[in-house]
Amino acid sequence: MSFNIRYSNNHDGINGWKFRKQWIADFVDFQDTDIVGFQEVMDDMYPELQSLMPGYSSIHMPSDTGKPNGEYEAVSIFYKKENLKLLDSGTFWLSETPEKPSKGWDAIYNRICTWGKFQHSNSGKTFYLFNTHLSHVGENARRNASQVILDKIKNIAKGQPVVLCGDFNTKPDSPTYNYITSALIDSRKISKKVYAPNYTGTPFEWPVKDNNIIDYIFVNDKLEVAKFAAYAEQRLHTKISDHLPLLVNLKIK
Repeated sequence: MSFNIRYSNNHDGINGWKFRKQWIADFVDFQDTDIVGFQEVMDDMYPELQSLMPGYSSIHMPSDTGKPNGEYEAVSIFYKKENLKLLDSGTFWLSETPEKPSKGWDAIYNRICTWGKFQHSNSGKTFYLFNTHLSHVGENARRNASQVILDKIKNIAKGQPVVLCGDFNTKPDSPTYNYITSALIDSRKISKKVYAPNYTGTPFEWPVKDNNIIDYIFVNDKLEVAKFAAYAEQRLHTKISDHLPLLVNLKIK
């Protein structure tokens, strides 16, 4: 699963974090998800997710480790303890200096990619998950960040099964999307079954726009995609987030 869960904003009213956090945890639990890449996890949200998801362990690194709590997001990975074993993990920054906290190109915030290498408990097979959130303002930053990510995937995963998920803030007709899909595959495009609208962004304060796909789960050719779904979760006037959660059913070849 990939899910931008919207940062804890005190101005969100009935869509505020305190009204959505249990809903998000219940949704993940009901889907029986083995692994989730969350985006926009602030420092105040992380311990609450840990408490609400006791069956999961996690990887968490804020995008600027030197700043006061809550100011910078993490792209946290939660994985089911009984099904997956963490073998290795790391975080790099989407900038010219990826090994240290930094801001790249025309982005206005630090952006990161957090990854883990996992082993499935029953099969013993291993795979990598890379989770990210690209700049919402700079196409140059998004394009260059995607190059950093693909270079890191090549050097870290070395051809093993890979999933890259996140909020990419880029549409399917963009240079960034075209660059990523020159190396990886959009799981929505190759899934045997698809249950999803033609958008993933669902803003709280204005109408949803069609043809607004900005969140993705990409895979390499070592994985088969049986199902892809994007769920438009809403209860009365409250949304689960300002992005749809994406789910895939994957099989390692």
